[in-house]
Amino acid sequence: MIDKPGPPDPAGERPTRSPASADSQDIDLTVLVLADGAKPDILRALSASGDLPNIKRYFMDEGSCLEGVTVLPSVTDVAYLPMLTGQHPGTVNMPGIRWVDKSRFTAGRLFVKGHRSYVGPAHLNFNGDMPESLETLFELCPGSLAVRSDIHRGLSAGRNPFHGMSIPFMFFSHYFKRADFVDKIVLKVLFRAMRRMNDDLPCFVFVPLLDIDTAAAPPPPLPPLDAMPAVPAPVPLLALPPLHRR
Repeated sequence: MIDKPGPPDPAGERPTRSPASADSQDIDLTVLVLADGAKPDILRALSASGDLPNIKRYFMDEGSCLEGVTVLPSVTDVAYLPMLTGQHPGTVNMPGIRWVDKSRFTAGRLFVKGHRSYVGPAHLNFNGDMPESLETLFELCPGSLAVRSDIHRGLSAGRNPFHGMSIPFMFFSHYFKRADFVDKIVLKVLFRAMRRMNDDLPCFVFVPLLDIDTAAAPPPPLPPLDAMPAVPAPVPLLALPPLHRR
């Protein structure tokens, strides 16, 4: 998050401010890069060893690094809901990546009522399954940007690039158990969009990266270390002005 700093401290320390004291008008740009499947202990270990210099510099040293506990179920897309809606998946009609409602299963149409498997064609119902009264961060922050986000309610036309075009790539990603080529395209699309909007940046950007999670399925005996160094790729370009640098 890039915000407007407070007045300098008389003692010469860097100005600090509790996040709770900031309102939406104080925030110039917030970029949420979601490294799906990343483990905080591995991030810290690789940062300390020098393998993740950008994470170490911009988060461990100059910024802040806090740990949290994911929601259950902790599956891709479903576990993003608390971050983008502030609600538990169960309260937004998505108790899991697959679910069956016995009370509706026998009463409705085969492919619509009573059951879902969001890993297949039913993922197109993801946004429609959420209650109409639910507000996403995209709706609370008009003009937001996302790249290949399955949760996109509230995004304007053209503000979720590579979503539809990623479908064949995701098909191969699922069966080959790797998404590094998808993430590389996502980052290229992100930088291109940010350069294009350099004079009128959105206040909120959401970028889900999937390769760590696909490298971890099925669970290996050791954490997917090889996938981790790709995580901080967008950090220096997004953290340092100007955004139009090549």
